[in-house]
Amino acid sequence: MVDVYCKVFVQKLRRLELEEMCIQVLPNISSQLKKLVRLLVNTQYRDGFIHAYYGDIKEKVIAFNNFWRESIDMATKEVDLISSTASKDDYIALIDISMFMLNASQTDFAKEFLPVTSPDDKEMYIELEGKYKEHCEKILAEKERANAVHARYYPLPVIEENLKITLQKMSDIFEFTHTYIAMFLVDRLYQLRSSLEDIHGRVRRDLNNLVSNRTETINTLKEDMLDANQRRVELEKNPDNSLELAETEDNETAYHYDKFGRYVDQNEKIYERATCASSYKLDENELFQKVTKDCGHSEAPNKECEIEFKDPTDEPIFPIPPHCSGQMDQNAMAYIFEHFGAILPTALADVEKLRPRNPIHYLGHRLLRLKYTKTAKEWKMGQDEFSKYFGDITKEKEQKAAKDHASRKRQQIKRRKPEESDDALEWQLFHRQMALEHFVNYVHSDL
Repeated sequence: MVDVYCKVFVQKLRRLELEEMCIQVLPNISSQLKKLVRLLVNTQYRDGFIHAYYGDIKEKVIAFNNFWRESIDMATKEVDLISSTASKDDYIALIDISMFMLNASQTDFAKEFLPVTSPDDKEMYIELEGKYKEHCEKILAEKERANAVHARYYPLPVIEENLKITLQKMSDIFEFTHTYIAMFLVDRLYQLRSSLEDIHGRVRRDLNNLVSNRTETINTLKEDMLDANQRRVELEKNPDNSLELAETEDNETAYHYDKFGRYVDQNEKIYERATCASSYKLDENELFQKVTKDCGHSEAPNKECEIEFKDPTDEPIFPIPPHCSGQMDQNAMAYIFEHFGAILPTALADVEKLRPRNPIHYLGHRLLRLKYTKTAKEWKMGQDEFSKYFGDITKEKEQKAAKDHASRKRQQIKRRKPEESDDALEWQLFHRQMALEHFVNYVHSDL
């Protein structure tokens, strides 16, 4: 059956090609069409892979449609180019190419159609052989007419008419192939329907599995939430007895909870917030009393401590990144101001205004755009403006620090000189005050 489809298509396609003489402007498209039809006809419908049949057919049909569109576009462009620039010699060269392609296609047709197995096939082959010879004679006659023209350029209306016939024949060949493929698909309608039903069944099964898995996941989450809520309710109702709600850590220590927090039941309740934290017990007034020491985090930082806390004075207002060490010197600050002072404030203001989804990416592009769009004058103005702004902030901070220092100095108590009093207590207070002032001045001088 497959060979019959291909043989019928080859015979009808060849008959269509030989109906009228035309000039070939593209490589032989018939061979490509025969390959596509052969692949389409040879597509297998196999048990276990029924769902793949529709996809294979669809892939080949889409390939044919793309080839049709691209070939017509290329042929139209080629015809326009030939009509506007071809000379007599170019036209004769096209005729020779057409004659060569005609002979090659006849050879391919004979290989595919022969040997004939019936009188009808033999009669058909003889008929097509006669049409081929007539076609060759027409092409040779057209070449003789072109050689007979003594002008450099062949009459343009004649070329346009022949090229119009070429485009029309190419369109007819593709329309015939399209119709033949459609008739073939009608004959394969049962297989296509079975393949689509199998695909539909597979999609429904996958969808049902997804819904089932989703429902199971949601039910599991609901059960966990209900269990957690039930434990919380039970703990609120009976905070003194949380044995069944106890959790066990790696050291197999059972922890319980009540309204005062987490505790270990060791004949008496010993409360501790974390494993490394201090332990407490309740006195008669239900106040915590420390019974052990902590891991040392109260005296010095401990990286292994489980309690998350930090001293707000540990970090500066503008923290230094981990890969940076110390503060920038004067040369580094000058370098930053020179290269970023004119554009960085504007770029940061744009980031704050637009709030992009990827601010770092946007900031980088914004800095590059400002760098290469600003003129030298605008760059200098931006640097001067940023330097003035930074200088004003520095001056304001210095003035505020001097003002605070003067205010604290005015608030200090001025004590009498020791020689004005013989009281030993006055002497002691005077020395203490002088030592304090000396220490304060020493600290401020370091800052």
